Amino acid sequence: AREAMDGTEYVLCDDGPKGVVGAPVDKHKDMCTAVMRFQKGDSYATASRDGTIRVWAHDDSKGGIMTHRKTAKTGGAYIVDAAQLPASQRMLIACADRKVKVYDPKGWVIVGTYGGLPDAPVCAAAWEGGTRIVNNQDCDYFAVGDDKGAVTVGRVIDMTDGEAAAAGGGDRVRFETMWRMKVHDGWVNSVHHVRELNSVASGGGDGLACITDLERKGYPLADPTRRYDGHNGKSVNAVSWTARYKKLVSCGEDKLINLWNPLSAKPQQIFVGHEEPIVKCLVLDDVHQIVTLDVGKRMHVWDLRSAQCVQVIHDKESYHPTNMLGALGYDAKRNRLITGAPAPKCYALVKRLAETHAGHRRRCVDSLWNRRFHQVVSCDEAGGVRVWDVFTGKISFRFEGAEGTRRPDDDERLTDTYRPMVADRAVDEGDDEDMAPHRRNRLTCACFDHAQRRLMTGSSDGNVRLWNFANGVMLKEMTTPTMDDVTGLVHAVNESGDGKRVVSSGWNGLVTVWEDLGGISSKQEPRRQMSGHESDVLCVAEHHPGTIASGDFDGVVIVWNVDNGGKRHKLIPPPPSEADANAKESSHSLPVPRAAECVHFIEGGGPPRTSMNALSEFKLTPVVLCVAHADGRVRMWNAIPSSGALLCDFHAGHGDGESVLCVAVDKRATRMVTADSTGRCRLWDVSGLVRGIHSGAAPDTPEDEPAFGRSDVELLGYWQAHSSGTCVNVVSWLEVEGIGVFFTTAGDDCAVHLWSKDGAHVGEFGPHRWTLEDTRTWASTETPHSYDGDFPMTTPREDGSLTLTLNPTEDDADDTGDADAPRDESKKEVDAGKEEASAVVVEEGTSG
Repeated sequence: AREAMDGTEYVLCDDGPKGVVGAPVDKHKDMCTAVMRFQKGDSYATASRDGTIRVWAHDDSKGGIMTHRKTAKTGGAYIVDAAQLPASQRMLIACADRKVKVYDPKGWVIVGTYGGLPDAPVCAAAWEGGTRIVNNQDCDYFAVGDDKGAVTVGRVIDMTDGEAAAAGGGDRVRFETMWRMKVHDGWVNSVHHVRELNSVASGGGDGLACITDLERKGYPLADPTRRYDGHNGKSVNAVSWTARYKKLVSCGEDKLINLWNPLSAKPQQIFVGHEEPIVKCLVLDDVHQIVTLDVGKRMHVWDLRSAQCVQVIHDKESYHPTNMLGALGYDAKRNRLITGAPAPKCYALVKRLAETHAGHRRRCVDSLWNRRFHQVVSCDEAGGVRVWDVFTGKISFRFEGAEGTRRPDDDERLTDTYRPMVADRAVDEGDDEDMAPHRRNRLTCACFDHAQRRLMTGSSDGNVRLWNFANGVMLKEMTTPTMDDVTGLVHAVNESGDGKRVVSSGWNGLVTVWEDLGGISSKQEPRRQMSGHESDVLCVAEHHPGTIASGDFDGVVIVWNVDNGGKRHKLIPPPPSEADANAKESSHSLPVPRAAECVHFIEGGGPPRTSMNALSEFKLTPVVLCVAHADGRVRMWNAIPSSGALLCDFHAGHGDGESVLCVAVDKRATRMVTADSTGRCRLWDVSGLVRGIHSGAAPDTPEDEPAFGRSDVELLGYWQAHSSGTCVNVVSWLEVEGIGVFFTTAGDDCAVHLWSKDGAHVGEFGPHRWTLEDTRTWASTETPHSYDGDFPMTTPREDGSLTLTLNPTEDDADDTGDADAPRDESKKEVDAGKEEASAVVVEEGTSG
């Protein structure tokens, strides 16, 4: 979930491996139902279903270690809830035997019992009446909700010595019933006092949140209860009130958190993020937060100022006999969140430094530009998503867990070829210790929808998940029958523009299409799976309207009609030239892979296009599909509307045997970047090439050869963009209005870099800071040289390490410095006659 990087966060205190120090006998034998802090003795008290109250000491001098101090038995009855009486500083418990009892922290002895409940209590709340207000005695109020839908309100009053002696039995308080009234048609799951309205709020099994006037003016002629229906008829499990913002908070089985203006009939705000029913709600007005707890032991922390989820805390410890958290409290003295299972556990509220959590810790698999919010979004394979401010390089917030969690039934979807691969994967740091390696997901790709509001991620389990970009919570999960890596992801729109689809490519050799129906749902099956590839599909790209292209491990690219699943073209790269084949044979090298690593539609350079059927085929200019291949070549095809002619084919000049992993062209079709498997990038001027393609002014070439080649593009720069030997996994272009055009690169070195359109290094997101419009704040304003010679060589040192030689022809070449830092690889122009021979392509023919 979303986690703001410039605020605070809750961190588990050093309470020992199981949250509390002590023997297992010290813990409750069942789940806690309430936890609270008492000033007397500076201790915590927990009430449990096992019928006991346990007191815990908190030692700040030992890192917050919590130890068991005392156990008070209450008669063995199931304690359903408890509350603190503020005026008298005592503990009120509601028991399943229809009794309400009060315990004094001094000795933890019972000082009073209320037996006036006709039905079993379910929840309880208490608030201060005042000190010395009833015959100079302290008074507290309490409210109890029961299983018949009634709310009982009463007073707890201190006895005088004479009254206590007359009552006998050790009672020190007496109870007065103020009123009892049926408020709900089902169980009353939660009650809470609203001081500002002099009312009691309640949530029930009938799906309603209610506010009942304590004075019940006009009753029974007038109904003193206001009802709020916003949970789709599902049970409301928790209610609370924020005095700072004057709003009622309700949540329950529908997994939604509703915030109500007491005078409105509909919720003012709805927080979405939980994947399981919510059972507890805690308002912390001092820090502008709401904390909600669900049955899956996940706590979501919501910022009331930004209306966003700022942290998700998942308690991964297993508890017995009920694997749940049943209590949620807050220690205002220490600013600590307290949870209760068999024992309490504390989370300290600490100041978070953005730099502490800034960068990625695993290899980056995608980098996206969100033009609506002017932010760069990067994803790593461990499920970490970072959102960066493009103007400064600072991190704005982050997501964790975007890779998704596999369910037990996912093992049945493992294919025979895939099972051994995933079983050998390393254990991710921080995962559940009891989770098998093949149960851990990897995030593999990502994209935005056309509205730029939802983030879509693909995972190694074959599923696609949709996330709310504003708060980082999952909206929907799109599933597949088999569990194979999702390698590419796009959001496609049909020709008419009224239908949207999510399209993915994968190791299963299929292109999968889901309908984008909007809304929130737990699971969605695919509409269709399109077959046609004979090997793993590695990439996919979308061209509006209604067209997608996918490339596979054999180098074949298929252009699809996304509306009906039909194939427009099957684009097969030409076989290697005879000269290349002889060279390979003489050098005894292995066959060069020809996988289509990246497909990219060139959007600019031609007239606007609204529909494939709007104009005849002969009046349409080509839609150019650019493909980066593992053999180091870049090929461009006329994807629409012709028969799929090969327009351009040239070697990109990267190192011998290095794959061109990604290619990207800016929106104006003037600049192109290619990146390889050693961390190097090449920047090209393709404006002349694109103009030539769209004008139809092709040079005279043999009929069986592409019309354009290496001579039609100009190399502008060649440099080490990422750590030496690491793959550059993605290149993305972006345009910042009023400032200029830039591009980002992300790679296996866990880094995301920003570059100008000319290749100047603006900086690395996270470690570096800049003002985008001020070039003086950039990491470097130098642009890389157009070094187009042989790939830089390495020479051995005496210690056995390798030294990178940037200019082998220069006797006294400069030292390259840190190989891991982005830098210019070219120190000297080379003679034009030294271009590599592999850049000359002689094709035997084209396939359409």
